[in-house]
Amino acid sequence: MDLEALMKNIAVAGLLALVAATSVYAAAESVTGELVTVMCVAKNGEKGQGPAHVDCAIDCAKKGYSLAVLTPDGSLYKITGALTADNNAKLQSLLAATVTATGEVAADGSERTIDAATVVRADK
Repeated sequence: MDLEALMKNIAVAGLLALVAATSVYAAAESVTGELVTVMCVAKNGEKGQGPAHVDCAIDCAKKGYSLAVLTPDGSLYKITGALTADNNAKLQSLLAATVTATGEVAADGSERTIDAATVVRADK
């Protein structure tokens, strides 16, 4: 192998290591807004959120529908990860409350997700 080929291999290996390290060590982000059921908001808009809609949201969460943080600017961050286990059991009591979700944020097209490690009330 000549020196030029060796240098290219080293550069490629370095780039791959950098990409891997960035993925593994992505910084946690926090998102604050109302905890909602995605289905309720998608189907009913503003009527699908807030304290008046909490009973319906809980019913949908118990059926396993996705939950999300709806930010004041209208962005929706679908919650993924362990906190959604057992039909969102750990999150149901927080529906319609203002929460802060902390975890790894990702985007796939127009859909935003947060693999939340924590979701806590923000209004305390």
